[in-house]
Amino acid sequence: MIDQNNTKYQYIRFKDGKEIFAMVSEIDNKLQLHLPMNIMCKASGLGTGIVMHLGPMIPFTMDDTVTVELKDITVRTSISDQYISFYDEACTTWLDVRENDKIDVRTPVQEFKEKKESIKQLIAERLERDFTNIFEEYDEYEDDYENLLPDPNETIH
Repeated sequence: MIDQNNTKYQYIRFKDGKEIFAMVSEIDNKLQLHLPMNIMCKASGLGTGIVMHLGPMIPFTMDDTVTVELKDITVRTSISDQYISFYDEACTTWLDVRENDKIDVRTPVQEFKEKKESIKQLIAERLERDFTNIFEEYDEYEDDYENLLPDPNETIH
């Protein structure tokens, strides 16, 4: 259970370099991380800023809390309201996905086959569209070519 009085939104960087946001409670030289979310950032392609993705630190379980040793952490600090709302939204989305079985799990072979079928379908649709359109371009010149054909009386056999 989360102790509301002892819990804070925090940014944590572990000694291995992983970074997370979490609701954090400190108990006996250990941290309880409630709904920890891995942070993945990249520079925005639209100018200044970043593109941030938050994903669950513990995605393969129904557990919402992880306990870690303080000695495994290099940086720990509070986060601003802008990131709190982003974190809260990510947690809400994750809980909905997890609790409503909205996660499709595939093997690499299944993923490859689905991508292959999708590409085949796109190519077939493109070829069909291009093949149909190619004759539309020649229809407007059809009358011009009819006059170039020899008259049946001019045919020598």
